[in-house]
Parts: sequence; structure tokens; C-alpha cells
Amino acid sequence: MNDVDMIALIIVLFNPSQEDIDYIYDISAEYSGVVVDNSATRNFEGDQIGKMHYIPLMENTGIAHAQNVAIQFVQNTIHPKYILFFDQDSRCDKEFPLRMIAEYEIIKKDVPSLAMLGPTIVNNETGEAYKSCLHSDSRMANGFVTRREIISSGSLVGADSLKTVGSMLSSMFIDFVDFEWCWRARNKGFVCGVTENVSISHKVGVKDKTIGKYSLMVWKPFRYYYQYRNYIWLSLTCYTPWQWRVATGVKFLLRLIYFPLFISDGLNCWKQMLKGIRSSISGYAQFRKEMRSYA
Repeated sequence: MNDVDMIALIIVLFNPSQEDIDYIYDISAEYSGVVVDNSATRNFEGDQIGKMHYIPLMENTGIAHAQNVAIQFVQNTIHPKYILFFDQDSRCDKEFPLRMIAEYEIIKKDVPSLAMLGPTIVNNETGEAYKSCLHSDSRMANGFVTRREIISSGSLVGADSLKTVGSMLSSMFIDFVDFEWCWRARNKGFVCGVTENVSISHKVGVKDKTIGKYSLMVWKPFRYYYQYRNYIWLSLTCYTPWQWRVATGVKFLLRLIYFPLFISDGLNCWKQMLKGIRSSISGYAQFRKEMRSYA
């Protein structure tokens, strides 16, 4: 089995641009996998795009559910050794999946419990790598940087690790879905991290807002509903890191104060934050039930 046959790509779509669609045509000519479409209408004809299967859901079911649909499909049909997750706006060259496999196998020799490996995420507007403000990196000689959590775009996970840790929590819909998976993996004895030897272009958030010397990521208003609701759910989960709970809690509290004053459309964002806080109560039982099913 060559490296191309060892991997399956999972791409989730929601109202993709023509550039996104053209990119999928390009990458699907090289790799097998699944494109799951959360759009209300189809973006491709038939059920096949190059080597990739196309599953239109005809409604926005959330990134977590869409990823789970794709995970189940590739596990039942392709049986890959590795699964690579992509967002529709992530961009890389055709050799990227193969380089990620090579890095994963090199790192796993030193870190046998490796579960998910992410690339270095580069802001596609500034060209600078995203870095955490909360904790310092711990690097190994091979360029591996252990991380408590990584974003899913461009990340490679071993299929065996995925079976052990479980799929994504669909009740979360979006926001912190990838963080929760990493923390769950860590709770089961696995390690997650990124490699400095491979990078991918991606944009976190919709725009950046500068306040003094700080650059803040700003999302569309509806995203704050899920961020605040999911933050409360995750804060009540035993394996969520305390440092993240405290740091994110302080940040979210400050947002409630300054967003209506300093952020464009901040009042609508603020309303979504409050809506998310209220909704955290009604949906918590379903979240907890799903979370416990993977414990």
C-alpha cells in the first residue's frame, strides 16, 4: 500500500465559494475521502468528485455531525490508516497530505501515544503563524510541539486512535469541537501536537480587530452563541483543562463588556453571547449524554 492509499481526506462544506469548489476538484483528483456538504443546496452533481465521495446533507447540521458522517463512511468503506481533516477555506499543495503522513510516522517513533498531528497554521492574510497567548510551547528536536489542543483544519489523526477516542460531539455543532476531542484523547493517555516542518494557510475568525497592542479575532455574530454555550458545557466537563476554563472565562467576561462599545456589530454579538448562556441549560443533558458515551 502506497502512502496515497493510506489516507482519506474529510472536507466539510457550507456555502462554499467558487474558489473552494475549484480547490476540491483539484485535490480530489489525487486523494480519496469524503466531502460532506452542510449547504441547503447541492454544490456538486452526482455522488462522486474525482476520487472522493460526495454527501449533501441539504441543511446545516454543524461541523461535528458532518465530520462524524464522513468518519463513519471512510471507516466502513475506505479503511484508511490515517484521516486528514480540512476546512473548505484551507489551502495547501497536493504534497501536503503525504508530508503530514511522513511527519506523523517520524514523530510516532518518539511519541508512541501520538493521536492527532496538526500543521503550523499560518494566517492567510498576514503570513504569520498563529501562536497561543496562554502557554509556552514544548518542542522536540524533530520539530514536534506538544499542544493541549489543536484546530482540526489540516490535522492528521491515526484511524486506530480515532476509534479509541471516539468521534466528535455533534451536540456542540461548532466551536471548540476539535479542542474537546484533543482533551478527551489526552484524558485517555494520548498526545496531540503540531509539527513545525509543515504549514497550511488558514484564517481563524472573520477579521482581526486591534485594541491597543492586542490583535483580537472577530467572528460573525452567530458564532458567539455556540462559543458561550459550549464554553459553559465544557467548563462542567472533568477533562477540560483548568487553565483553559479560567483564561477563556476571563476573556469571555471581558467580551461582554467591550464588544458593544468597540466592535463593529458588537451589539448583535453581545446578544448572541447572552442567548448562548441561556441555551446552555436546556441543551446540557444531551451534551452530557453524548460526552459520556465516549468516556
